[in-house]
Formats: sequence, C-alpha cells, structure tokens
Amino acid sequence: IWMHGLGDTPAGWSDLEQKIPKLLEAADIELETPIVFKFPAAPKAPVTINKGAESNSWFDLVDFPCTPDSKDDVKGITASLKRIHALIDSVAETVEHSKIIVGGFSQGAALALQAVYTYPKKLAGCVCLSGWLQMRDQFPKVATAANKKTRCFWGHGFMDNVVLPENQKVGSKVMTDLGIPVECKSYPIPHSSHPNEIREVAQFVAEVLEL
Repeated sequence: IWMHGLGDTPAGWSDLEQKIPKLLEAADIELETPIVFKFPAAPKAPVTINKGAESNSWFDLVDFPCTPDSKDDVKGITASLKRIHALIDSVAETVEHSKIIVGGFSQGAALALQAVYTYPKKLAGCVCLSGWLQMRDQFPKVATAANKKTRCFWGHGFMDNVVLPENQKVGSKVMTDLGIPVECKSYPIPHSSHPNEIREVAQFVAEVLEL
C-alpha cells in the first residue's frame, strides 16, 4: 500500500508497480507470486500552506517548510488513518497481515508511519521516503506491541528544503527508543526520490517479505 504526497495522485507513484519487480529480477530474486500494489488517493481538502486552496491532501499542513516542531492536524491525520487501516483490513482478506507493507512519500510517508505502528496486527514493514513522524509526544502511547519489531526503511534527501532532513533524525530516534528497527538512509537530493533509494526499497521489500 503506497500513499502519494500533497497535491499528487496515485499515478505519481504507480511506476513502482513495474520498478520494484524489475529491480528484484535484476537482483536474481524470483517472485513465486506477483506483488500486488494498492495506491489510494487522498481526498481534496483546503490546505493552509496553499492559502486555503483545495488540493489532494491526507491532512492539513500549517507550517512550511516542515520541521520536527511543525503543528499536526490531529483531526485530519486521524480521519486518514482510519481510511488506511480500513484498506489494510480489506487487503488482509486475501493477503496475510505479515505480508503487507505500507509506505509513502512526504505527506504519504508521514501517514504510513502512523498507519503501520498504530495497527493492531503485525505487518511486514514500513517505507518512509522524505516523511516525518507526527504526534511524537503521543507516539510511544499509541504504538502497538504488535508492530514494535516491524522494520522501517526511512530514506531522505539531505538537500530537502520542504520536509527538512532533521525530521529523519528526530523521528527515527523516537522510534528506535521504543525498540522499533529503523534503517535510515540519506541521498544527495532535494524533496524527491533517488534511483539508489528505490533500489534499496526493493531490497527492503525482498527482505521483509522473505523473498
């Protein structure tokens, strides 16, 4: 399950459906069954940093750039979290929970962190690309025991001036302090993705799905 960022659509990241299997094939990893991708779409909503203009957004953003101290839209996050948890429940009707990875980019990555680590059943992994950990003070209280050992891959550009790089350091520390295994990687990019990053995501997918 992959969530796009602010103002984007599912189409913006749909090429992962081709890229990940190709990268696995290049690494001599054979898939016994195809990886199924789900790309949910964020609802349209007014966004404060866009002067109230409507955009595809999982929750409101009040501060720009996003720093570890940016305000959280708790109501919006909670509503989107319910949607993604319902999607996980739906996927789990045909796929084991332990084979489900949730990830995203930017705003979608922030939502992915919340979705995985507050879900009541063990999931395979979390991928956070250029994201941030929201509601940090509450996170230790809401993180479920089921996913305390669920691995997270966190990639971030060290030239990111939209979601500042220090979000990775601050957020991952909160997580590792709880015993959550977080793999942090940095890339020479602004607020975007890097080919090496996607290659390492493919490797992460292979490892957590035990391909």
